Amino acid sequence: MTDLLTRMRADEVDIIEQYDDPGFVSFTCADPDGHRIEVCWEVSGALTGF
Repeated sequence: MTDLLTRMRADEVDIIEQYDDPGFVSFTCADPDGHRIEVCWEVSGALTGF
């Protein structure tokens, strides 16, 4: 996930939001038409109980 975010920034993709919490990482960017895209990863079961 970190490598993807680094590549997106290197390609000058505008990162709208970014979260980096224990067990959950995500970022949101926009496609060329302005549609928001969320990319996320979580440790299996990390969000159980929420």
